[in-house]
Amino acid sequence: MGWFDQKENSPGVLSACMASDTSVINGVSAEGLATSLEAFFSLCVGISLGFYFSWRESLIGLICAPFIIIGGIMNMKL
Repeated sequence: MGWFDQKENSPGVLSACMASDTSVINGVSAEGLATSLEAFFSLCVGISLGFYFSWRESLIGLICAPFIIIGGIMNMKL
């Protein structure tokens, strides 16, 4: 019980710290990770379907994919 009597361990300080930490963790993990996973799986499914229906066009897609990824990264940084 004496631990909560210290100024840095008061319930108000601990509540504020937890509230700010959860918003930071939520912003880092949920939004960015979901978008990246969606883009990755869309690319994989698109390339797979391309190989199934037309392997020549799929090879062109594989050649263009790094340029699209680099362009997306550059767009996020600007």
